[in-house]
This record gives sequence, C-alpha cells and structure tokens, in this order.
Amino acid sequence: MVKIEVLLRKGIVGRIGETELERYISFFRESCEDNARHAEANMASYPRWSIISGYYAMHDISKLAIAKIFRLKIQKNVHETTIEVISELLKDSEMIRMLQDGFEAFQSLAQELSGAKKE
Repeated sequence: MVKIEVLLRKGIVGRIGETELERYISFFRESCEDNARHAEANMASYPRWSIISGYYAMHDISKLAIAKIFRLKIQKNVHETTIEVISELLKDSEMIRMLQDGFEAFQSLAQELSGAKKE
C-alpha cells in the first residue's frame, strides 16, 4: 500500500482548498446518486451498463468520502489511485478486496463494450 504523503508529494492527490470544498463535495454527491439511480433503473434491461453505472456510483462515493473526511482530491490515475487511497485510509481487507474486484469487473466490461463499439 502507498502512503498518502508520497501521493501528495508526487501530485497524484492534492489538498482541497476551502473555496472549492463545497463544490467538490456537491459534485460527487450528485454524481454518485445519479449513477446509482441509473444502475437501478437499467438493471433488468441493460445489466452490463447497470454494472458500469454501479461501479461509477461506488467510485464517486469513494471520492466523496475522501474529500469530506480527509479533504483530498484524486488528480492522476483516478481509478487506481482512489482504490489505493481508500485502502490506505480504511485498512479494511474485505472492503479493499471488494473495491479491487469491482474495479476488475468494470475494466472487463468496459473493454468488452469498447470492442463491441468498434465492431
């Protein structure tokens, strides 16, 4: 696991300034809720899209928690870095495994959909 201080030094994560905090939190709160509603609404008709929307809801709520609790924003390699930061902050092996499994499922489905789009 990576230390938060290292990510800060490398510019991979950054501190959220006081003037941008509420806008940042509001954006991820709304985005998370939108993605969760989309996942629920499309579960039966479009299950793959539902999984992708569910993943983004999980991803956005993770970034929301990181912002609200720690006042950090993810700036580079957003998906992997979010999992690294959550893993470092939570230290909950079951939650970490679930996040990694979700990311792998998302990558697989995204690649499948990208391939289908090209065809």
